Amino acid sequence: MVIDMMNKNMIKRLKTAAAYQKKAMRALLPESVSGHLETIEQEFKAMAFDLVMEYGKNAFSDDEKSDNRESENSKAKKVDIL
Repeated sequence: MVIDMMNKNMIKRLKTAAAYQKKAMRALLPESVSGHLETIEQEFKAMAFDLVMEYGKNAFSDDEKSDNRESENSKAKKVDIL
């Protein structure tokens, strides 16, 4: 429990440090560029989300295909144990 609490504390500190870094970078750049950075950040997050969703969808469909191939090539029945 103590380690878990330490990990949560470390994650919180890392997030705070990242927020300060972001603010520092924006303070160094002109205000006109700051708006562009925000747009780029939003687009990057959307792209990363789409990538993860596509990867997950492909991984799930590959698992189903391999299950179907195994059942077609094998005379044994697949049994799910709950």
